[in-house]
Amino acid sequence: MAKRRKQTGWLSSPAAAPAEELPSVQASFLACGRCGYFFTGYRLLQPDWETAVANQVEQTLTLTWNRKVRELLIKTYGLELGYGENHYSGCCSGCWRPFSFQQELGEEGLTGALEIRV
Repeated sequence: MAKRRKQTGWLSSPAAAPAEELPSVQASFLACGRCGYFFTGYRLLQPDWETAVANQVEQTLTLTWNRKVRELLIKTYGLELGYGENHYSGCCSGCWRPFSFQQELGEEGLTGALEIRV
């Protein structure tokens, strides 16, 4: 029987990923040079990696989106994106890991979400 993770509500603090889940997610990213580069860069830019792993749905991570993560995605996967593009779906040329993002430029700056397969 599979273990069930505790669900967190909007008032509670975010859940941390179970300790046994983090190494397998990390290994899946580090198996590819490009995805390993993205993994390392994201971990340095954003403190929410463990929360994203804990809250994954169907082996898809939803990650924080901002200008720094956008530039990391462009540099990692060799994308040519204009600033007017608010949605993009693609995949890694090395391992075919799919990813997509949606963004919008609002009063708080660039916001949105990046979804990437584990």
